[in-house]
Amino acid sequence: MKYKIFILPKGKGSSTGSEVLLEIIHSDCVPNGIILNEKNEIIILSGIVTSEAF
Repeated sequence: MKYKIFILPKGKGSSTGSEVLLEIIHSDCVPNGIILNEKNEIIILSGIVTSEAF
């Protein structure tokens, strides 16, 4: 997962999405990017929150 770019047709956001992304970043396995075909507010917010946290 590290140094990869995820390309997904859509995200399945939920309140745990932010927690999962935060755990991934904390474990130093962060991908270089996430590309979605559809906008997903939970994944966008997760990226913003984790970038502010670290």
